[in-house]
Amino acid sequence: MKKKEEKYFNSAIPGTKIYLDDIEDILEILKEYDLSIEISDDDTIYDSIDEIKTLRGENPAKIKIHGRPEGDALFEWISLEMSRAGSTIYVNHSKYLLLPAHTIEKIFIQRKRKPIYSVVNAKFAKAQIKTSFIVGVVLFLFSSEFEGLKNASIVMGCIALAWGSVYVFSELNPDTNTDIELKRRHNKGFYKRNKDKIIVGVLMAIVGAGLSLLITFLTK
Repeated sequence: MKKKEEKYFNSAIPGTKIYLDDIEDILEILKEYDLSIEISDDDTIYDSIDEIKTLRGENPAKIKIHGRPEGDALFEWISLEMSRAGSTIYVNHSKYLLLPAHTIEKIFIQRKRKPIYSVVNAKFAKAQIKTSFIVGVVLFLFSSEFEGLKNASIVMGCIALAWGSVYVFSELNPDTNTDIELKRRHNKGFYKRNKDKIIVGVLMAIVGAGLSLLITFLTK
């Protein structure tokens, strides 16, 4: 009996956050295996990542990388795809390309977005702000007819304010979304080096103001 050799690899990692550093590392890994590399998206083949950045901006919707061994290996290749939905790796009919595939998979797994960011992100926060604001306005409009609705409308306003702070945090922190970032993670200016302190200060000020407003109205 002879064990069948593995020659295929297929892996999908949802919700990855890919930076330029990661793409550069991936390309270096593929170059170590002397592959002919093609970089593309759904529409265009590019000469380099810099060309994608020039034509599509710092947050392209999708990047595909296709690597094929030089020579007669027509049916051997490794294919990578990165997008907002996540990252995928596929190896076709090649034992030789299984090792780089597993190495790249580790990079994608490390870049899987934290579960908390499924709630703490700008898109979700924006929806909650709209919902809370609309409910608060409706409750306020009927507060003259139904006792207690005025306080309820104030509570909804405070909830909208709290989600506003989440929105600000998410907009300032690129890790909260799954956009591809064609900039290096370590390229940080003054704000980025101190963003945690700044964000905590802003959040405390907003939440403190909201709670003070709530307590003032509830105790009247």
